[in-house]
Amino acid sequence: MRIGVDCHGVPALRLAPYKVAPAFGLLPHYKKGGFYHCYNDDSVIISYLCNYKIINNRVGFPINTINKVVNILVNNKVNYVVYNKDKIVDEYSNKDNKYYDVLLKAKSYLNINIRFNNIISNLYKLDKDKLNKIICYIEAVINE
Repeated sequence: MRIGVDCHGVPALRLAPYKVAPAFGLLPHYKKGGFYHCYNDDSVIISYLCNYKIINNRVGFPINTINKVVNILVNNKVNYVVYNKDKIVDEYSNKDNKYYDVLLKAKSYLNINIRFNNIISNLYKLDKDKLNKIICYIEAVINE
């Protein structure tokens, strides 16, 4: 199996954290059906930049949105490689690669969203008086 291509040789998208692409040691991002799938840290970056939801440590996006995704990566100076079978069909390699900078921001944003969503789900469990106190406190902080 070649880097960036699954055992069937289907197209793959992969982000490259190093100054040149392709970056070895990363999981490839496979085309499955009508979608590209990104995993692990790459999924965090794609989720953050493109507002896709992470499910089971992966992000999937429709093949017809690949141009939108790679344009966002280029605008954010994140290196990538797109494979079709064993051929590179598109790549972006910038000496000033911002992969790790974007990843740090993305992880921070993801952590805040997880905490926020946990708070929201717990608020539904509170009685009316406790919920009112929390809402009043939040409003006071916001209006400071």
